[in-house]
Amino acid sequence: MYFSGISDIGMRRSTNQDSFNVKKYRCGAVLGVVCDGMGGASGGQVASRLAVEKFVETVDSMMKHLDRSSKMPGEYEVAEVLLEGVYNANYEVYERAKEDPDLQGMGTTLVASLVIGNSIYTINVGDSRMYLADGDKIVQITHDHSYVQYLVDIGKMTAEEARNSMNKNIITRAVGTESDIEPDIYLTEIKKEGIDFSTGIHILLCTDGLTNHVPPEEIYRMIREGESSMVDTTEELVRELVDAANQNGGSDNITAVLISV
Repeated sequence: MYFSGISDIGMRRSTNQDSFNVKKYRCGAVLGVVCDGMGGASGGQVASRLAVEKFVETVDSMMKHLDRSSKMPGEYEVAEVLLEGVYNANYEVYERAKEDPDLQGMGTTLVASLVIGNSIYTINVGDSRMYLADGDKIVQITHDHSYVQYLVDIGKMTAEEARNSMNKNIITRAVGTESDIEPDIYLTEIKKEGIDFSTGIHILLCTDGLTNHVPPEEIYRMIREGESSMVDTTEELVRELVDAANQNGGSDNITAVLISV
């Protein structure tokens, strides 16, 4: 597996409130996590950084055990660790906000994927997303926790209206804003049947600073063109995605992590 991540301040922000981490373990598993902070410049930066650090710390504890064992963890065990990671991140951000009046109300989105063998475990809170590009399509695996997505879900707004809504940045769940949290978790199996592995399988984790300016079909086109050129590395592909978001307005911080299988 190849992987890379970039966080960019964008064209209009004075600070970067996004954070990310992507790493490979000795057993071959790869973890990526992306957070988009909110709550003022200092609050958003602190929230996203704390969430990434605590989440990765929790997953590291399981992976260290796995590195010492030849037995792969089961689905339930992996899911429990990812959930624990989000709960620990939520507690850390929530408690820090209670301790510091300047940080009250801070929070962050979180999306993460752990790739173990042919399994992709993904967890999310908020509207940062995970996309899977394989074969001839790109699919959004996560479901946004946002006000406009709720309106789409109940039939009060179309997907196109949601993309253009002035309220699209309002999220309905966040890490650290409440003492309790309800993440969503997904398991996606990498299936070899019918997949042309010369084009690869790509996992994209990103904040809305990317997707607000670069639609999924354009992301897919750029990934496929990068592959066909036989020149672009995963790092170069991520940079091209971030550059495209900036060229199209760059109204927010932009963070993208790409894991290529």
